[in-house]
Amino acid sequence: MADDVKEIEVESVEDVSLSLHIGGSFPFKAQLYEYPVGGGAPKPAGAELQGTATIVIGKVAKGTVRRFMWAVVVVSNDDDEKTIDIAGHVVTATKTIGTVKGTATVKKPQMKCFVNVKVKGKGP
Repeated sequence: MADDVKEIEVESVEDVSLSLHIGGSFPFKAQLYEYPVGGGAPKPAGAELQGTATIVIGKVAKGTVRRFMWAVVVVSNDDDEKTIDIAGHVVTATKTIGTVKGTATVKKPQMKCFVNVKVKGKGP
């Protein structure tokens, strides 16, 4: 999922949040990062997550593209490989605007992956 960067457009007047969902009952930790607009290394955006949670990123100005990445670690005690669904959601107060979806294979002791999304402001 690290190479696929989907761009999702949002209204520039709405507050936007990002949430991460991991399928199955595996415990996981995730850290959301934001890439600086001018380039450079990504910086943490919010606290480390343990489980599904939403992080508010605020309004995205018209024409502005902000790029985010979740660094995810899924823990497994199962010797067998399991395929899980992973989804990163771009949401407002009233609805899900877009989703980045993929799958990953988890095997003991853990699996690491990255989930990327670009959020672009549109409208007035």
